[in-house]
Amino acid sequence: MDKKYVALGIKGLLTDQPMIIKSRIITSEIHQGLKMRINSSTTPFLGYWEAKSWVYKQYGMHFKYYLLRHYVILHLKTNLKSTQKSHYKKDVEAEKLFKTP
Repeated sequence: MDKKYVALGIKGLLTDQPMIIKSRIITSEIHQGLKMRINSSTTPFLGYWEAKSWVYKQYGMHFKYYLLRHYVILHLKTNLKSTQKSHYKKDVEAEKLFKTP
């Protein structure tokens, strides 16, 4: 018999809630390392490719890009940051004067 059916019955099988399965591949040690590096204010990852290569260098584990990306998004709640567009009326010369000491 199915474990979910035994534990929750027929209503448990008919729910629309997504199943979150604990990763068997990414260990708690790798998870903590990723968490610390993502939340670091001095050396955060610049992207998921950098996270993938960092895990390989630190732990010797080779993961597929999409697996690591999905794990980090799901468990560590990350997202890619994008730059804000510049205003079309912005005066470039005024910006240079503002930035000079």
